[in-house]
Amino acid sequence: LGGAYVGPTQDRILRVAASLGIGTYEVPCTGKAAFHDAANDKVLFGSVDVPPLSIAELLDFNALLVRFHDLAEAAVPDPAHPGATDLARELDQVSVRDWTNQHARTARIREFFPPILDTLLCKTADEISML
Repeated sequence: LGGAYVGPTQDRILRVAASLGIGTYEVPCTGKAAFHDAANDKVLFGSVDVPPLSIAELLDFNALLVRFHDLAEAAVPDPAHPGATDLARELDQVSVRDWTNQHARTARIREFFPPILDTLLCKTADEISML
């Protein structure tokens, strides 16, 4: 896993990248944000802050985020020892996609949540364990 984007204020990581010969490039930041709605095969333009979801789907998404956060706190009470609890070992055997499929209540969120993590973590939800 690794970071995909760094900004102009992140001098340390930019120095590390330069020292390792890793190039950087500008990312376009103009224009409208686009969201591909795979379920309806549409591209929607607008804000990326609030996804184009129904009230029920937004509630489901929020509940999933809260559960995700609570699991992280319960599974890893000591970040120095991330695999120390039974829950952590159990979650390490479950992919983000499988967990989402088990716990999201709406089909739309089961489809929507994994690509968000794909983007943030630069891996697919099938490759990322819940730990």
